Amino acid sequence: MLQNAYNSGCQNILALRGDKPREEALPNVGDPMFSHATDLIKYIRQHYGDYFDIGVAGYPEGHPEAPNIETDIFYLKKKIEAGATFVITQMFYDVDNFLQWVTQCRAFGINVPIIPGIMPITSWTTLLRRTRLMQTRIPPHFLSLLEPIKDDDAAVREVGTGLIADLCRKILENGILQLHFYTMNLEKATFMILEKMEITTGMNLKNPLPWRQVIALEIITNRSVLHMAVKKKVYVQYSGRIGIRAMLRARKTGTNFPTADGVMQDLQPTANLICTI
Repeated sequence: MLQNAYNSGCQNILALRGDKPREEALPNVGDPMFSHATDLIKYIRQHYGDYFDIGVAGYPEGHPEAPNIETDIFYLKKKIEAGATFVITQMFYDVDNFLQWVTQCRAFGINVPIIPGIMPITSWTTLLRRTRLMQTRIPPHFLSLLEPIKDDDAAVREVGTGLIADLCRKILENGILQLHFYTMNLEKATFMILEKMEITTGMNLKNPLPWRQVIALEIITNRSVLHMAVKKKVYVQYSGRIGIRAMLRARKTGTNFPTADGVMQDLQPTANLICTI
């Protein structure tokens, strides 16, 4: 797979361990060579040098297998030291906890871009199922607004859109200017959030993403990309081409590298707001 990615001109890899095989699974399921994401990162660097930008997962509320948040951040740093170049977080709804976690990561010496993973709210049952599966907390004010209307999916989606838009605004106002949306093939909910934030005007940005772009764009002509283009241009239009209005709500200096005390220093200024889907 890595060689195919290399041959096709792809320069970005998201290195995940994935879920461990169940105990009842076949004994040969899973490659013991890659028991952890760090093993895969080291392998990529050993065989492909700096050709790939490598993303890894971050857990603002801690990985389920970690005994505490400090241990989890310790292992996140190990992934960065092995060669990872950016972090995309698991979904979360507690934005204050996320911002505190980012501060902890910076204090621990993790200085690569940390991109928050945003999961839209589409229904009450889906919200409960996903948060239970991911062991993610739901803030009390989310529950107080959503539980009374839990049987009305349209109302939950509308109120949830406002809650997630507010969450995103607070992230942007704290100097983190990249957002990664988990659409789960339901792009309408993400469009609703972007419209609520008034950042759906398309435009070209300089260096729009925190990873490298594929130079040979002509190679991306397979059916999967064409299919995505049909899906309201989710892949293209909103992957780094976002309206400038959001910058009125976000800091106009600094980038996604705050120090432990929150001060932006010795950093390259940026005016780029990034949403990836």
